[in-house]
Amino acid sequence: MVFLAFGILASFAHDRAERQTLKEPQQVHQLVVINPDQVQVNGNLAIVKAEVVGSQQKETLMIQIESHLQQARLQHLRRQQWWQVRGELRPIVPATNFNQFDNRLYERSQGIYNQLNVADWQMVSTPQTLSWSRLCHEWLAPLHQYFFTLPQPLAGYC
Repeated sequence: MVFLAFGILASFAHDRAERQTLKEPQQVHQLVVINPDQVQVNGNLAIVKAEVVGSQQKETLMIQIESHLQQARLQHLRRQQWWQVRGELRPIVPATNFNQFDNRLYERSQGIYNQLNVADWQMVSTPQTLSWSRLCHEWLAPLHQYFFTLPQPLAGYC
């Protein structure tokens, strides 16, 4: 009985992934919610986990940082924000080599099926309503920054 229930849940999860994964890239202009602890900046590339407003669909935003000002703005984000983004939405590329990290499988485990290569973005507003989820994300952001400053390998574990 347990195996039957697990099989049914796995089938629903697979169907959902197939429905939400795009087949072809498309140009989009959409409003997304950005949580401060979901922003990772590495050099001139920012990887942001975002949720599309109104659809509860999650996406990974890939942003090419063009200036030190943009980089500092993303690194010191402390509040949840709504952004208007424009770019090309495409399916996440699967692993191509043997024993290569499969980012598509990892993102699927978090409910993310597509990636948006951002051409243009701007902050629209900061939500004024309070929620426990929003507060937790805002409290985690400074912790992530602090853990990043710790020496290796401790920073990797945190």
